[in-house]
Amino acid sequence: MRKRNVKCKIVTDSSAILSDEEVEAYNVTVIPMSLMIDGELYQDGITIGRNEFLDKMKAAKALPTTSQPPIGEFTKVYEQLVSDGSSVISIHMSAGLSGTVNAAKQAAEIVDGDITVIDTTFIDRAEAFQVLAAAELAQQGATTDDILRQIALTREKSVSHIFVAEMDNLVKGGRISKTAGAVANLLNIHAGIHIEDGGFKIDVKARGVKAIKNICIN
Repeated sequence: MRKRNVKCKIVTDSSAILSDEEVEAYNVTVIPMSLMIDGELYQDGITIGRNEFLDKMKAAKALPTTSQPPIGEFTKVYEQLVSDGSSVISIHMSAGLSGTVNAAKQAAEIVDGDITVIDTTFIDRAEAFQVLAAAELAQQGATTDDILRQIALTREKSVSHIFVAEMDNLVKGGRISKTAGAVANLLNIHAGIHIEDGGFKIDVKARGVKAIKNICIN
């Protein structure tokens, strides 16, 4: 059992899509993902903002790619956070979609400190829910064990559905053929994706935005 008087600090990656207000209010350390767009490398949230990324993604010749932060970046952050004796819970996007969790675990083994790395099995706001639940308890002075239990409970209650308005990126990513994408766009067919076992699964298709939203919600 960990002692209550040991401060716990929360780390996550930029795929959690935390707002600036959330980062400041909950004192969360965010490590940026790397984004490659048509041969140009950006740091998510540092050298490129979300709106700019969406604009560049739409105009990109190839589907932009992401890569996990380098181990050295995790090591630097962890060393700084544990230097005052604090423990760290590092909460990240699904290991089934990125090597971020693995990089964080390798860094945690290098750094001398109490560091726990969590695979949320989600991305985006479903990842953020676990981060914010942890950060809120950390601010209240909860133990690491109590925070870990709350993270697990939040994860068990989370479901993530993604609405795909256009098929272009699914074509660029090789998930559907160019012909299928063209037909889908012509017929106004949209896709619903959910995250299962840490990976994407396309399980819903419907004509029109309203129809796909209703299916995803229900």
